[in-house]
Amino acid sequence: MEIGNLFNMDRLALDNNSFTGRIPPIVFNILGIRGISLLCNNFSGNLPETIAIGLPGLEELYLGINNLSGVIPDSISNASKLTGLGLGQFTGLFPHPFGDLRFLQYLNVIENNLMTESSSSELSFFSALTHCQQLEQLCIGYNPLNGIFSSFVVNLTTTLEYMYAAYCGIRGYIPNEITNLCS
Repeated sequence: MEIGNLFNMDRLALDNNSFTGRIPPIVFNILGIRGISLLCNNFSGNLPETIAIGLPGLEELYLGINNLSGVIPDSISNASKLTGLGLGQFTGLFPHPFGDLRFLQYLNVIENNLMTESSSSELSFFSALTHCQQLEQLCIGYNPLNGIFSSFVVNLTTTLEYMYAAYCGIRGYIPNEITNLCS
């Protein structure tokens, strides 16, 4: 039986193993799955462009601490029920489609190579994240963001309890309105 035919599988957790090669695309087509965690392996390659098209009920996706590369596909926003997302080793612009993940509570993109648009020095992705009104933990450290701490950060959800943004090259000032982040 192929893994993609496991229609009743609720969660797939294969963390801390020695898997190598590409993540089989069929993993991202298990229709009823709600959680995928493949942390701490040796998976390599890019994510499929259609990563979340076939996962309408996906709530958790954790792929960090592997050898994955490339950009984070915009199709990640199709997993509109995501509450937890952890990705590592990706490049490109900080994905604005994260803002479409309205139920997101936990976002961890530490130690990627995510950047902001070169045309703007303001960290505008904070604007997209203001749509994530249930966000509690935001971990963006160790990315070469190299931008100005955006005024949009003060519009993040009041449920935000933890923000980790060390070693990102952020500059400017911390707005007084940061106290609006009352959690």
